[in-house]
Amino acid sequence: MIDSVVNFDIGPRKSNRGTVVDLTVTYDLFRKPEFLQGFLECVARDGGESGGPAPTLKASDWEVVYFLSTAYWLGDNVATTDVAVVSGMSESSARRCILRLTKMSIIHVNQDRTDRRRRILTLSPAIKTFLEEFVANCSREFSEIIAFHESKARDDAERKLHHSESQRLTREAQLRAADTIGDVGHWSRSLVTGELHWSDETFRIFGFQPGEVTPSRELVRAMVHPDDYDSYVESIDRVLSENIDHGRVYRIIRRDGLTRWIRGAASVMFDSDRQPVEIAGALRDVSDTMEMEEALRASEQRFRDFTETASDWVWETNADNEFTFVSDRFFAIFGMPRQAILGRTRVQIAGRDSVAEKAELWAKHHADLSARRPFRDFRYSVATRDGRRLFFCLSGKPVYDLDGVYIGYRGTGRDVSMDVEAERALQESEARYRVLTERQTDLISYLTPDLRRRYVNPAFCEFLGQSQEDLLTSSAGQHLDPEFAHQINTEALGLTVDRPVSEHEYAMIATDGREHWMHWKDQGVFDAENQLIGILCVGRDLTDRIESEQALKESEARWRALLDQQSDMIVFYRPDLTRRFANDAYCKFVGRDASDLSDETAGAILEECDAERLRGTLTSLDAETPTASGDYPMVRHDGETRWVQWRHRAVLSDDSEVVGLICSGRDITDQHTDNRRLKDEKHEAEIASRQKSAFLATMSHDIRTPLNAIIGFSQLIQSEVAGPLGAEKYREYLGHISDAGDYLLALVNNVLDLARIESGEFQLDEEEVDLREVIEFARRNAMALANSAGVHLEVIEGPTSARFIADRTRLIQMVNNLVSNAIKFCWAGGKVRIHCHEGEDGAVVISVQDNGIGIEPDSLASVFDPFAQGQMEVAKKSQGVGLGLAIVKSLAELHGAAAQISSELGNGTTAQIILPAERRIK
Repeated sequence: MIDSVVNFDIGPRKSNRGTVVDLTVTYDLFRKPEFLQGFLECVARDGGESGGPAPTLKASDWEVVYFLSTAYWLGDNVATTDVAVVSGMSESSARRCILRLTKMSIIHVNQDRTDRRRRILTLSPAIKTFLEEFVANCSREFSEIIAFHESKARDDAERKLHHSESQRLTREAQLRAADTIGDVGHWSRSLVTGELHWSDETFRIFGFQPGEVTPSRELVRAMVHPDDYDSYVESIDRVLSENIDHGRVYRIIRRDGLTRWIRGAASVMFDSDRQPVEIAGALRDVSDTMEMEEALRASEQRFRDFTETASDWVWETNADNEFTFVSDRFFAIFGMPRQAILGRTRVQIAGRDSVAEKAELWAKHHADLSARRPFRDFRYSVATRDGRRLFFCLSGKPVYDLDGVYIGYRGTGRDVSMDVEAERALQESEARYRVLTERQTDLISYLTPDLRRRYVNPAFCEFLGQSQEDLLTSSAGQHLDPEFAHQINTEALGLTVDRPVSEHEYAMIATDGREHWMHWKDQGVFDAENQLIGILCVGRDLTDRIESEQALKESEARWRALLDQQSDMIVFYRPDLTRRFANDAYCKFVGRDASDLSDETAGAILEECDAERLRGTLTSLDAETPTASGDYPMVRHDGETRWVQWRHRAVLSDDSEVVGLICSGRDITDQHTDNRRLKDEKHEAEIASRQKSAFLATMSHDIRTPLNAIIGFSQLIQSEVAGPLGAEKYREYLGHISDAGDYLLALVNNVLDLARIESGEFQLDEEEVDLREVIEFARRNAMALANSAGVHLEVIEGPTSARFIADRTRLIQMVNNLVSNAIKFCWAGGKVRIHCHEGEDGAVVISVQDNGIGIEPDSLASVFDPFAQGQMEVAKKSQGVGLGLAIVKSLAELHGAAAQISSELGNGTTAQIILPAERRIK
């Protein structure tokens, strides 16, 4: 029995299926003839597809059976790839063996729950029962085999110990050669002395020549990358505490500045007393590998990013069309649990009702899968638990392994639920569109970009008297003149997003034989890339409207011609007060063309106040008050303002609604001017009459007073009341008579002077005059009057050179009148100042200023009028008829000068004579 066992080794090495010795012995145990005979009997009894005699197994099949039996005995799970590796067969050969054993019901194949790509192989229950019985019967022989080989192993170990020293030296030499060939460096450090030893390759890995530097812990730690220093120190400490380190990766910065990745491993050596004496390790430069791994990770990350961010998702099925992989994008979109998809086929996911509904589509899809053909855009729907219906669109291709064995499908999928809904909405929209267009009286057609009719509505067919089939097979424009049709088609094809519409009007012959004028509107239809995909054409029959418009135009032309012949201005306004029509008389008056006046608002050429009055009048017209009139000033085209009398009338509809306003205007400027002139003359005559009456009343009083004094004192002298003539009292009487005569003479002279000035017969006696002398003379003449009135009179020095060409007498008269008026209307104790000063532009101003009673504001504008007297109550107490200021103004105007006055009631008055610069002597 022991001799039948093949050679094997006993050692401490472990396997994922147990120790090597157990695996080897058990493996050979299952090769015994007793096993083969019993196995075939079990298969003949319970296995096989037909239940008949046991089939003949090939040598490769036995290899699989041996391996599966061993795995079962050791309690391991075995996959397809494990069979290929252990048996030495190719993976495709192993799969063919497994497929054959599966059909014989010897083994079962299931997918790993954690890895959907991994297929787990298990023995059938009948074979498991056979194995258990067989091993139980062979347990004694199995124990003998184990004991024999354990003894043999101890002998071999002792024999090998004698050769260990020579082998160590040989191995060291081999190790150095291996270091050089495999780029692996070795190092060791004594835990007793601290001495560190590097192999030649270690020097080269750290960037030194062998023996160039003395190895030390400090040198190594100084070269470790700062970011990896803590983990490096931690790994060394772990070696010392755990006695072994299976490998670590860290970076170093060599003296040439290069950063390199180092993979190292270390372990602790012990002496015969199990005390640590040395730590040794190996290291290798793995920079290239790390870069490749980093590139691989980046590539995998890119793949994950693509699958996670892409709108589509990625899927994979096995040979049974069951989903083994679906990217996370699918679950993120639909929120479905993974167990609802993975491990299930498309039919199971869709449901039998959905498959039956689209039986023809599913049959074609199954035919593609059975024939291992790629498929594209296969759509199917899935009903969710919440009542939603999802639509998937999948594309895939078959996948084969390296041996050409079919293993499933891979592909992509996308959610087309919105597309399906959009298609359904489009169909419904087209149905509604057809219903609407077929009920339209307008002519409607839809053209493709090559100007072929795709749709025409019944109205279009009825208009042309052709069937829909005939029109759809003809091109657009065939019913028109070829040249005109070419122009219209060119414009239609030139439609863009910026110019999506074109319009035309042209005549077409209908089935009734009449020529109909049609208005066509072409609307371009564009896709998402702004490409023209169709043209919607809508035609409307304008014949009746055009005929009505033509009749209306003829009617309007007749009444326009009639209105243009009118001499009166005629304007027609719309209800919103915008001008619709104006005849020639109005256009000539304002000097504008009729087209410029259209749509202008009523009153646009009037002043704002007159425009508001006109608009208010027009808006007030209605059925109860349909007419109104008014006079308005209007500026003619030559700038002259003319008065126009306007008569307005509302144009009413049958429902008494105002549909327009017609206004006629007539120039009444001459009549208006005559009336104005008569009114002004009447007003002036009334003023003159009142002034004359006041003058006569004043003159009668002023003339009667001195005449009464003359007559009375003369009678007293004649009657010698005071005694015989020659008495001193008669001298006083004669003085009163003389004063009364002088006053009467001055009054008559003023009246005569004013009359001469107004008649234009007054002549100035001009000479060179010194204003200072004139002012001084006026002061002396008025001094007596000022003293008797208790008024202080003063002169303020004027310019040093004030010589003018003037009438000396009349200039003195003007100053005397101003000074006497100031004294007369000044309170006792008041002040009057005469001031001569420079004015604007070289003029000289003579000012007479008082602080008297002042003049009322209402009387200030008429103080220079003849016979006018300010403050009548005060004036009646003083002599004068109100001619002083009128004479001053008239004499000043004769000199080319100006007279002006300003006053504040209760605060005095300032009167001025402004002599022009041209009369001044330089």
